[in-house]
Order: sequence, then C-alpha cells, then structure tokens
Amino acid sequence: MARDLMALRENLVFNCTGLGARTLFNDSELMPIKGQLVFLLPQAEVDYCTVGPDGNYMFPRHDGILLGGSRERGVETIDTDAATTDRILRENAELFAGMRG
Repeated sequence: MARDLMALRENLVFNCTGLGARTLFNDSELMPIKGQLVFLLPQAEVDYCTVGPDGNYMFPRHDGILLGGSRERGVETIDTDAATTDRILRENAELFAGMRG
C-alpha cells in the first residue's frame, strides 16, 4: 500500500485512515487521540459558533448542532463514554449560562 502511494504523481497526500494508519504505514510513533462529540437536533436559528475557555465548542450544521470537545491521548477505543457526554453538555450549558450575566 505505501509503495502504491509513492507511485502517485501528486506531491501531497492526506492520510485520513484513522486508527488503521499505524498498521498501514508501520508507524509505531503514531499516537491515537480519542475525541467524542455530541449532536443536538438542528435549529435553524443557531447560525453562530462558540468556543469556550475549557476547549468546549459548538458548531451548527444542517443535520444538527455539534458539541465538543474531548481529547484523550493514547485511547484507541471508539466506544462512547456517558460521563464525557454529560461533561460536554454541562460545559456548553455553563458557557451559555455565563453569557446571561
């Protein structure tokens, strides 16, 4: 596979293989970092983004409102964690509560 990539004429190739990249390219230095997202139902009136001081964020999309974030170095599992979901929801709610004064 790597040899096939080297034969391409392109000067730049983006590796978007996720957790398989370490095996695919025999790269033992690759460090997995797990992130978890929460999606809310879409709300047309939400047409802005937020980024909080603790790294939490909100981005509206056509298919829902994306809330994040989490970052766990060295974690390869794709399982969701209820405590992380609760934290993301709580921190985003606190950000908006703080805007009320």
